[in-house]
Amino acid sequence: MYTDHVLRPAVLLMLCLSLVACQRDGREASPDRESDSQIVLSEIVRIGDEADGDTVVFGGIDGLAVNAAGQLFVGDESSMDISVFSAGGVLLGTFGSRGAAPGEFRDISNVLVGRNDSIYVFDSRQDVLSVFAPETWLFQRRIKVVENDSVGNTSNVIGITDLGPITLHRPDITAENIDADLFVAVVQTSWTGTMVRTLARLPDRELLLFMSPERTPALRYVPFGRRSIIRLSPSGKLYSGWNENIDITITSVDGDIVGSIQQLHAPIPVTSVELDAIVNPDQFGSIHKVKPAYRSFRVDDRDQIWVKGIDRGNPTVEWMILDSAGKTVGRTELPAKLSLRVIRSGRAYGSIESTSVFDPVPVVPTVVVYSVDM
Repeated sequence: MYTDHVLRPAVLLMLCLSLVACQRDGREASPDRESDSQIVLSEIVRIGDEADGDTVVFGGIDGLAVNAAGQLFVGDESSMDISVFSAGGVLLGTFGSRGAAPGEFRDISNVLVGRNDSIYVFDSRQDVLSVFAPETWLFQRRIKVVENDSVGNTSNVIGITDLGPITLHRPDITAENIDADLFVAVVQTSWTGTMVRTLARLPDRELLLFMSPERTPALRYVPFGRRSIIRLSPSGKLYSGWNENIDITITSVDGDIVGSIQQLHAPIPVTSVELDAIVNPDQFGSIHKVKPAYRSFRVDDRDQIWVKGIDRGNPTVEWMILDSAGKTVGRTELPAKLSLRVIRSGRAYGSIESTSVFDPVPVVPTVVVYSVDM
């Protein structure tokens, strides 16, 4: 029971100091924050680090998948092949090559492991999903994703279900729709490449759309813009959210909403230094004063959501781990340039690379594997 009372000076001073500390940290004052367990991730494998004497060099990492034996399949955007590594990081071989013939790629967008550990590679330039045998990596067949005007072009494949692949679709940007709201559609696709049903439809990332002097559509990302994050969990559920807030919807592959996860967060203001760094700010009309609630998220094999915080210019970024009810079960710090790709069987797999061609300190693309102590 609470009653009105006057705060004593000492208590008031302690509260003020606590609030100031929280504001400096940019995080929400939470009574359970101190009790959140610190999740320890210990690096056990690193692949592609020339400085460490590694002879494997990636031109860029487009897709990383892991099978039941812990073998890694890494798509290289430069060589257009898939490198296979043992659970200990030893190169076992490669398959695929650049080209348009069966088993070849023009643009690797994602690498996935599906039923019975078969390997799936999606080529967005050909709209083709290639299937390779689990142990021999021999090409088996290709699935041509059929165009559907109601959802737009196929931009990626994010998962494999018993019914077929889960595909992402975005509309073409033309002079006619340049001022229209743009959406990304998540589609259950059949094994013959045809659309079965739309599972979700969310706003696409915030872009400034304008006509160039040549009267062709041109794009520029809105500074600190929001975007939709969409993941298929290992258990076959779709997690999607617009990163303005931590509010993630869970959908079954039948298209039914089966749950949601919310988490309060303290808005992180955009600094004056960051505002001053924007090129031609007048183009945007108005610019966000606070940053998105989070950068990205992944779902592990326990249906826990790993939410990557916003980069504050530090070498590391905090990740918050939520359970299926939205409760924080732990936090960890990982390199700011790390993208987690897979979290399963007590291991976390990710890649570290430059996030932009304008990165002042380019990073050599590297695969990193951690053991997870939870």
